[in-house]
Amino acid sequence: MEKHYYLEDKPNFKDLNLNTLKPKLMKFINSIIFDENNVIKTYEILKSEFPAYKTENEYIYSILYVFLNLNYISNYQYYRNIDAYMQAYEYFVYTILHTSNKSDKIIESIDIFKKAFMHKNIKSIFEDMKKYPTNEIDYTLLVLDNITTSSSLYKFWTDIATDDALDKNLEIFSLKVFGVVNNQLKFALKSIKIIKETI
Repeated sequence: MEKHYYLEDKPNFKDLNLNTLKPKLMKFINSIIFDENNVIKTYEILKSEFPAYKTENEYIYSILYVFLNLNYISNYQYYRNIDAYMQAYEYFVYTILHTSNKSDKIIESIDIFKKAFMHKNIKSIFEDMKKYPTNEIDYTLLVLDNITTSSSLYKFWTDIATDDALDKNLEIFSLKVFGVVNNQLKFALKSIKIIKETI
């Protein structure tokens, strides 16, 4: 797979501020999943957060480096098996490549990337997720990476109380972060929120 973007002289990853870049990358991943028609635009916005590289492949290497440093989506222990993890990574790479090239295969690679997050591929790390349909998209890892890579989102999240207004406040959170509200997202958000332990 690396043959498609191989560089002998790779970027200096020490120049990258992961604390800044991880939440920016999550915004791009959110766009992939919930706003695929604007993925090229959000990819260009993401690139603008990186050093001014001379080649497209340098951006690809650096984006993949940040991806591999995410807390949940890039941690194989949260997948059912190593194959499920590798599928998620492989199709993220293909999505980046097709987006970078403005290929007509962007939507196809996005659809396969999404399927990597079907519940059957993700471990149920929250009790309520054990009841979740196996062939639906499980958004727990996506939610967790959004919360834990952004201090402002983390504060917003922790300020949501588990009271009678919980459902309404989770919808507000979902709209703020993902731009959408759907039953699958709400299920994941609620499953995470009702756990008392600190993320």
